[in-house]
Formats: sequence, C-alpha cells, structure tokens
Amino acid sequence: MLVLTGASGFIGRAIAAALRERQPPDLAMTLTGRRPSTDAQYVSMDLGDANALDAIDWPSVRTLIHCAGAPGRGDQDFAAKNVETTRNVLQLIAPGQLSALVLISSTRVYGWPPGAESLQLDEEWPRRSETGYGRSKLAQEDLCREHADGGPLTILRPGPVYGPGMAPENLLPSLVRRCQQDEPLEIFAPRTHTENYLHVDDLALVAARAALESVSGTFNVCSDDTLDIFELAELVKRTTGGQGPIVDRATDAPYPRLSFPNGKVKRAFGLSFRRLADHIHELAE
Repeated sequence: MLVLTGASGFIGRAIAAALRERQPPDLAMTLTGRRPSTDAQYVSMDLGDANALDAIDWPSVRTLIHCAGAPGRGDQDFAAKNVETTRNVLQLIAPGQLSALVLISSTRVYGWPPGAESLQLDEEWPRRSETGYGRSKLAQEDLCREHADGGPLTILRPGPVYGPGMAPENLLPSLVRRCQQDEPLEIFAPRTHTENYLHVDDLALVAARAALESVSGTFNVCSDDTLDIFELAELVKRTTGGQGPIVDRATDAPYPRLSFPNGKVKRAFGLSFRRLADHIHELAE
C-alpha cells in the first residue's frame, strides 16, 4: 500500500493527481489530510495527534510520500506541523518495512556564511538554516534518515512552488493580481534576494516517480527560473500586460544571490522544467 500524507494541501493534491496517472492497477493508495473529502481513497486525520492514526493499516504500508506540514507562524508551529507529524507517522512503520520513503523538504535547509554575495547551493552544501521553518525541515530530514537507516530514502528540496490553487496571499499571485488591476508593484525585499520558482506539477511528477520507481537520493528540485525580485516583477508585468509602475522600496540588507543547481535531478529523472513565463497566466483570477 502507498500512503501520501498532506493530500489535501496545495502540493499534496498535485502529487495525488500525478500518482493516479502513473500508479500500477494493483496498487492500493491512501491519501491523508485534515480536510474532509468524498474521495474513497481519502482518510481524514490529524497527523499531529499520535493517538488518532489507526484508520490506516500501517503494517501494510510499503511506500510513503510524506508531504504533510505547513509553513506555520512561529517556531512552535513549525515544530508541531512539520517535526511532530513526521515523528508520529514514522513510529508506526517498522524498520525495513518501506520500499520507498519520499520526503518533501525544502531548499530552506541550507545556510551560508555572513558576507557571501553569490552562492550556488548544491545538494552537498551544509545544512544550517537560521529560520524556524528551515530548522523544522532539517529535523524532518534527520528523522527520515534515522528511520531509513541506509535503506531507501528520497529527499526532495524545492524552493517556492507555484501553480493553480496556491494561496492567493503568496507573492506571485499577489503580483499577478496587482498587475491585472494596473496597480503599482511595490518592492520591499532586499534587492539582491533571489528565488527559484518551481511549478507544482513538476514537483508532483518527481515525487510520484521517486515513489513508484524507488529512486533514492537527495535532490534540489529546482527549475531554471532563478530571479531577483525586480526580475520577477518585470516578468509578471510583461506577461500580464500590467500598466502599473514598479516602485523601488527595496532594502540594501545583505543577502546573497542564491542559485540551486538542478543537474542531479534532471539526470536522475530525465526531465526538463516548466518555464515560469509560460505559466504565470494560471495564477490569473
């Protein structure tokens, strides 16, 4: 049996769809989440409650994709939503039981030295996040490594993920919305801040294939679209036809220009990534 946790979330829904397109006909699949669903494969449960997880026959699980979690609103929230849910699930699975364990982690696990101006953070870069969210994802990785104990384990590290159904308050849909209304795009972030933008269906494809094909390893799941905040604003404005000005309120706070080499994931899965410019329209209301 395959279990996908967090199946009611933005990323989890896309992974569920990718699995259904590719799963063998004899594969039993269970989706977990905290929102109700009429899906016969869906089990509503709170993974944060270790005493409320008996709706699944855990000894029958052979493949686990762990996507449950949330950005949270503080260190305690991160620990509860990311770390404790991971610990609660793994304690129900015997060592050596899984043929595939896939964790959706984040590029936020990486850290960098003070004063750095430009860095390429590959999968071997030291993990030393300074943020609560990053530390919680780092702890998730450590729990999964301890449980796998040298056995099958896939850690996927995406940056910001976009696509239909993402939360409207996030930066990218907010910029699209303002452009549609010809409003100014005010830039407040550090001017050297860069992000890599990954389409949710690309992440879902990698997660589904890693689980079904038992591809182990740690991968930066990052597209070729690494942009600073001004490049992003210009791209959104150009592709949406927005007429509002870009207002520079950026700070000069020190922040390195980061990029995340993606050659390893491309070689392992033989894929190419969607271009942000071709899919911004999916965020239009």
